[in-house]
Amino acid sequence: MGQRKCIFHLPFTPDPINRPSGTNIRPGKMLQGFKDGGYDVFEIIGESNYRAKRIREAKKLINNGETFDFVYSESETMPTMLTDKDHLPRHPFMDFAFMRFCRSHGVPVGLFYRDAYWLSEEYAHIKKGFKGRISAPLFRYDLLQYRSAVDMLFIPSREFTSLFRSGLKEFSTCPLPSGTVISEPLARYAQDRVSSNRGVLKLVYVGCITVGDAYDMTMLFETVRELDCVELTLCVRENEWCNVKEHYAPYLTDKVKIFHLKGDKMKNLLDEADVGLLFFEPSQYRRLCMPVKLFEYIEHGLPVISLRDTSAGRFINENECGWTTRYSKEALLDLVGSLVSDPMRVVQKKESCKAAAARNTWEDRAAQVARCLSEVKNLG
Repeated sequence: MGQRKCIFHLPFTPDPINRPSGTNIRPGKMLQGFKDGGYDVFEIIGESNYRAKRIREAKKLINNGETFDFVYSESETMPTMLTDKDHLPRHPFMDFAFMRFCRSHGVPVGLFYRDAYWLSEEYAHIKKGFKGRISAPLFRYDLLQYRSAVDMLFIPSREFTSLFRSGLKEFSTCPLPSGTVISEPLARYAQDRVSSNRGVLKLVYVGCITVGDAYDMTMLFETVRELDCVELTLCVRENEWCNVKEHYAPYLTDKVKIFHLKGDKMKNLLDEADVGLLFFEPSQYRRLCMPVKLFEYIEHGLPVISLRDTSAGRFINENECGWTTRYSKEALLDLVGSLVSDPMRVVQKKESCKAAAARNTWEDRAAQVARCLSEVKNLG
């Protein structure tokens, strides 16, 4: 039996170092997951002119009898035809036509549809602006094209379709959240990590920070200020911190540490912490998000505090890798205070994190894609 082969299609060039968002981090992890799973991967990644060249090469291979098990693609957070750096629609039909070509030659196509924010009620005010008036019709155009170009939409969580049923009802969908990388940190889950912090519970948050918006940290700062034996470490973008520093200045004490780190230096902060935070003001869109950061926390042995009635909260409860609560300062005070009083609760959750990380790797996600698209191929 020959080596398994697949096509990995991405209508943009991810930049995980300078733009460490899920959109830029996830594709590289999935690509490596396919390679680790034994696939010979034909890559179609980058600006549209380069993709056009690679698409011609792929079509030539298929026409000459080369067989591929499937095509896996991921959407951008903007409409497909605008994903070049200057947002000019040089090849508006190319990617969809290639997917249809593959399907017509017996190669199933799956696409990870990462962002349906434009379908939510929260997007309504943005749609009225210039950007919204341009992007919303083009997002709808993408979905229209997917109907004939894609066999299956992979989505961040199973809640995704329930919230956006009207937009996605015509598609076969399958949840495909982010994954984990099993590496050295998993070997460090000893009980002494909590005790080494000398009775202090170290909380960590990595991500965006704003004021009066989706990433407002005011309630978190207030909670830490009122609790003894708790420290808070935030790793946020320097430009974002400059925009909000004045607002958070009254909360800055020696219990709060602010960093602007990337890569391995950021990961060192996770290794030194006890609990990761995904504690945001609830919203319709927040309910369906399955943040990449959730899986980065658990791969570093960090139990996670998140909200009830969210995709992330459901994952945490099902895998016993943290705690969920309602969005209020009193609830957060009670929860964090109880963890300070009984650090063994944190130790026990760390063991659950180890198990959860081991069964949710990026290679597992790649294998799930292969299984789903193989079923599509067999049905065809």
